Amino acid sequence: MLAVLISAAALATGGPAEDWSLSCPDRPGEVEIFVSSEYRLVSAGVINLVTKTTWATHTGFVACDGRVIDASPLLGVSVHKPLPLLVGVRRHYRFKADAAAVETFLRAQIGKPYNFGGFLTYAFGGLGSMPASWFCSELVQAAALAGGADLAHRRPKQTSPARIVHSRVLAEVVQEPKINLVQSSAPAAPAPPS
Repeated sequence: MLAVLISAAALATGGPAEDWSLSCPDRPGEVEIFVSSEYRLVSAGVINLVTKTTWATHTGFVACDGRVIDASPLLGVSVHKPLPLLVGVRRHYRFKADAAAVETFLRAQIGKPYNFGGFLTYAFGGLGSMPASWFCSELVQAAALAGGADLAHRRPKQTSPARIVHSRVLAEVVQEPKINLVQSSAPAAPAPPS
């Protein structure tokens, strides 16, 4: 079973883990993140309950090549292709920051495990110091702070995806389409006139 998980993780990366960048020519001086509703994860219900949010349950960074850098229960802190959403939505946002500093911080975290106790530290006010493990929004806030941006106006351990998505420094750039489990045979609606 462990070999299957390791193989799945290797296939999900989409390229060498060290071959990525946040300093993209099409977004100079900006860093891109995503915030999504990951209803396929059992932990999403716990995240919704603890953080009192209705949809924002996961977050991470978007590299120039489209791969994501995030902290997830299966892969820990890793670089991989975005996993498809079964039901939900993924929105992309940008903020002004020192992309090289954010990237340096993230590279030092790759390979660290997921912080399963993160829900408890969030619920009890984010006690503790720099972790040896990360939950998704904790990693995003700490990396953003390393790049000079405060997304949630909270310590990393007090941060949730919902607090990040309500940041005043974010600008929404893309919303990926909602994917439904049931395919419709109805024709697509015509595009609105431009």
